[in-house]
Amino acid sequence: MSRDAVQFAGEFGIDELKIASPSGGVADLLSDVLVIEINIFEDIFKNAISGTITMSDIRDVITLLPIQGQEELYIKLRTPSLNSKEDTIDFTQNPFIIHKVNMRREVSSGGQIYDLSFVSPEAIKNTKKRVSKSYVKTKANIGEMVEDLMIHDRFGIKTKKDVDIEPTIGTRKYIVTNTYPFSFISKLTKEAKSKKGSPHYLFFENKKGYHFKTFQFLYQQAQKKGIRGEFHVGDIGFDEETTKDPDSGKNIQNFKRVLQYSLNSKKDMLINTTTGLFGGTVIEHNLYSKNFKTKTYNYFDDGDFDAHERISSNRLYSTTAMPSIESLQNDIETSNINVLSISKDTEDVDKTFEKGDANQRFDTLLERNSRLVEYQDGISINMTIHGQTTLTVGDMIRISIPAVGSEDEVEDKLYSGPYLITKLRHTFSPPTRSHVISMEVVKDGLNEGLPTSPISEQAKVQAKKTISNKPSDVSNELTDTSETIPDSSKGNIERKISPEILDDNAEFQSKLAEMEKKYPGQGFSKQKLYQTIKGESAFDTGAKNKNTNASGLFQLTQPALDDINQRFGENYTLGQIRDMNATQQLEVYDQYLTRWNYDGSNELGIMQGAPAFANRSSDSVVYGVNTSAYEQNPGWRPAGGGAITVASMNAYYLSQT
Repeated sequence: MSRDAVQFAGEFGIDELKIASPSGGVADLLSDVLVIEINIFEDIFKNAISGTITMSDIRDVITLLPIQGQEELYIKLRTPSLNSKEDTIDFTQNPFIIHKVNMRREVSSGGQIYDLSFVSPEAIKNTKKRVSKSYVKTKANIGEMVEDLMIHDRFGIKTKKDVDIEPTIGTRKYIVTNTYPFSFISKLTKEAKSKKGSPHYLFFENKKGYHFKTFQFLYQQAQKKGIRGEFHVGDIGFDEETTKDPDSGKNIQNFKRVLQYSLNSKKDMLINTTTGLFGGTVIEHNLYSKNFKTKTYNYFDDGDFDAHERISSNRLYSTTAMPSIESLQNDIETSNINVLSISKDTEDVDKTFEKGDANQRFDTLLERNSRLVEYQDGISINMTIHGQTTLTVGDMIRISIPAVGSEDEVEDKLYSGPYLITKLRHTFSPPTRSHVISMEVVKDGLNEGLPTSPISEQAKVQAKKTISNKPSDVSNELTDTSETIPDSSKGNIERKISPEILDDNAEFQSKLAEMEKKYPGQGFSKQKLYQTIKGESAFDTGAKNKNTNASGLFQLTQPALDDINQRFGENYTLGQIRDMNATQQLEVYDQYLTRWNYDGSNELGIMQGAPAFANRSSDSVVYGVNTSAYEQNPGWRPAGGGAITVASMNAYYLSQT
């Protein structure tokens, strides 16, 4: 934005504003009436843009055209100096439809004021069309179905706008019966899964067109292109003088100032316990074989929480609860229960899918539900700023909020930071040439982690005995994140072993030979086991991670031990693991691998760090760039940068010598 081309913050220009009637008549609203106000609404959770326009009419345009509530509205608005398609609001090629005349009232002799409501034409088409179609032998990928219904199918929407679809995985047989196109596409958002494994799909329209994308795709776009704006509350820390700095000067700084805001923490622990934010259980009932299986999701488990990229890597709730409610983590599996019906044959092939691709809802339902609750009932800011036509829902912005009571330019460490625009209202006032934006922005976590009370540490360990099956993430850079605590009865010297010592240990080698027969695949071998030990504990039987208390040669965590204890009738503790010799720890590790149905075909690296991803493709993202696991485990990161994947995690352990 050129600071010289804008006379004041919020200035805008109207390049075109016309109404065309079905009979062919056209009214130029810039000359035929006095336009008082234009409002345009966008919402990331809705399928169409809507708006209103208020005008004063002394030439009887409403009768002469006439305006009945079925006309087209051509509109193009822009902030001065912004001319690219991406930076303007241009609906001249794809006009809105006026669907209602809201109000008519006389303001003077012969003059009237009235409101017109308008909406994207796709919303009107959607109400008129019903789709009955088979996607068995034609389009089978969910992304292709969306494209077909939006662009190609003669009974679909047939939009001329841009339709941006993030690719999905899996082939899907589907028969659509007498359903509105948007209703069916909204249903597909709950079943789609991206190539990177994310189930967090959205279907919405903004000024750029239609989008079928995940939250993570929006984050990645912001990382590539940069955030769309920086805003702050008050004048603190921002200059007014015009210098060579392109961000200097009164107009530019006024664009960055928040005119008014309210910080809305909608989160309600009582409600979130039952709506699925904290997790729950999904039961998959097989109608064919008459059996069922269950899966759980735990918001407080690092593996579940960090499974996909986030705006903020710190939870909305502390993992430490007040003693009177015991723990937020206990009994999560009974707080929110979902049941899915499937039909799989004896070869475990879902008969509602093609070529064996399984129904993904069993794996994704709980996580998707938790993330959506975070956005809809988590942390949000309602704010008003000077308008600029560059912004739209789906954009990322950064907001700086001062700490309460601060007089020293101190930024609120919890609530400042990046936010996603989910709702937006442009308000244009032609008489004053002023444009303001009211919007709701959200984030899925805090900018800084909540403190943990030392008093509750013992209760916290007990509370981590949850229904989660995934071990907590631990750092593998022991020199940085782990400290050697001499609490082993063997003493620090005997704790430190080596491959040579293990080679000479007949008992250890006997157990290892047993495991090699049990796990015959190429992923398990003595060398790879040694590499795993080296990457986890540097051959220290009593190693203890200072952050997570993960212990022993394989850095087992308490949740992992709880799972083993429950499944095998054991009673292991982290202290006992540190006191075990190498052979005893290998026996526990064997139980851990058995619990995850390991057969030797997968590398030990992914079994160690994220066993739930063992059967994913090598490029599957395990932890995004902004997650806590990413920060804690630099060794797992790819050499060329980017998110932690199955391949980069395996590469870390295979590189240990």
